[in-house]
Amino acid sequence: MRLTQTRAGRSRRLSANTLVTGLQNGTETRDTVLRKIAEDNDFKTSQSNRAFCPDDTSDICGRNPTEAPDTDFTGYDFWLTKLNQFNGNFIQAEMVKAFIISTEYRARFGSQ
Repeated sequence: MRLTQTRAGRSRRLSANTLVTGLQNGTETRDTVLRKIAEDNDFKTSQSNRAFCPDDTSDICGRNPTEAPDTDFTGYDFWLTKLNQFNGNFIQAEMVKAFIISTEYRARFGSQ
């Protein structure tokens, strides 16, 4: 796991090993490690993206990502990968557009 931390305008990568080593040698506490992870922009984006995909499926399709017609996380994984490729920008990833023109959406709400 890699984390990015910004200090004084400079960005540097932190690894889980660095944080664990800090815990072991006393230069980090559980609180400081948790705070560094929680405040990490990459972590925030990844967690936001992971929550957005099932919310989007639920809001637009009215179902969970693994409910019929899907039976596994293939669709969820596809959209999560696409959202991550566009740094969480669902407009550039064309997620909502794809859902709205989908046959599943049109069957639920009509072709309007």
